[in-house]
Amino acid sequence: MINLSAFYDELASAPVVRQMADRGMHFFENKISANDCNYLRDRIDELAENDDVEVNYEGSEHRIWHAHKKAAAFAEFEKLSNSIMPRLYGRPSLAHNVLAIRNHKVPLTAERMTTRWHLDSFRKQLKLFAFLTDVTEKDGPLEVVPYTHTTSFKLRASIPMGYYRLRDIPKYLQGRRSWQSIHDDKVANLGHKGFMSKRITVPAGTLMLIDTSALHRASPCLDGERYAVTVYHR
Repeated sequence: MINLSAFYDELASAPVVRQMADRGMHFFENKISANDCNYLRDRIDELAENDDVEVNYEGSEHRIWHAHKKAAAFAEFEKLSNSIMPRLYGRPSLAHNVLAIRNHKVPLTAERMTTRWHLDSFRKQLKLFAFLTDVTEKDGPLEVVPYTHTTSFKLRASIPMGYYRLRDIPKYLQGRRSWQSIHDDKVANLGHKGFMSKRITVPAGTLMLIDTSALHRASPCLDGERYAVTVYHR
């Protein structure tokens, strides 16, 4: 079984709460051990062969939903996240899904690259990420625009960024919104206003918290591979 006890010991509520409110992200100082990363990657490779796996981008991405129910090691991330999130939400918040994901080099014909930017929710949406391989510029790093998670930014940006449009009205019952697909050009224009995107390039074993109501996207994996675990809360 993997050992995540150091992350429980490291968590200091007040500093993390302040950083999450300010920047919308926090990186833990401790790292998942190399042995545990190897073990988790092997479990992902095994589970990726099952029929219930979501496969995207011409077979280069495998998404294993509810991984915590399929391998005990991933349930450890669920437990850790469940201990953290109530302190940040200020209320009980149990994880409803744990995603284990594997990305290999993606064919550039697999998807339009210009509309990957999105929000997961217009309200606060916190996630725990664990990166099981070194993430470089070419390995499909998570890309985030810091400070766009704040309520004030989202309210100001609703119309200029196209978060909400008239075409969203008939889609209300379908649960789709324009903020689920934002064009690169709009995000690039934010740079002129001081909102610069940040690529999360980190060593294997990095654990981070992030508010994914900020503008973010998974960059395409242009080379190598990327293995990660994500814990979802409502």
